[in-house]
Amino acid sequence: MFCEYLLLFYLASIGGWIWEAVVFWISHGFSYSLPYLVISYRGVLHGTWAPIYGVGFILLVLLWNVLRKRKIPFYVGSIISCAVVEYGTAWILEELFHAKWWDYSNAFLNLDGKICFVSVVGFGIVGAAAVIQFMPVFQKAVNQIPAKILRITCIILSAFFLLDTVCSAAMPNMGLGVLTMG
Repeated sequence: MFCEYLLLFYLASIGGWIWEAVVFWISHGFSYSLPYLVISYRGVLHGTWAPIYGVGFILLVLLWNVLRKRKIPFYVGSIISCAVVEYGTAWILEELFHAKWWDYSNAFLNLDGKICFVSVVGFGIVGAAAVIQFMPVFQKAVNQIPAKILRITCIILSAFFLLDTVCSAAMPNMGLGVLTMG
């Protein structure tokens, strides 16, 4: 069970990084080459994962496990969970590294530029829908993987993730779009 959640965390983290990189690439008119984007794209870590998505997705899965039969409370809880994760992550990053990886200061109904109405509702609804749609497929696929292979995969991914986290704590990725604070 732990390995399943760990693998889910890594998949959501990688998926979140891909999502953000693609949105960034499109919103900048494809003006960056893909190799440059992969090397330079913002994110606290240097690897191609954004752990905020992994944490958020795991929380939504846990919430789904509790509220499976109550969809409206699940969606509302998803929006609230995403707001807390995004605001908390922004606050921690600003305190630790004196930089902003995102800034919603000019967005409608923002709170300290860390979250805004569109981001919270968007992440909450898309995240909830992703949990509902993705989890049955994920669980079916994971059930096909031998336990030993699953453990080895999680150990390897964890080693890379921990190495990246340690390196990034000393020297965070200040790539494209990161704003340093005075």
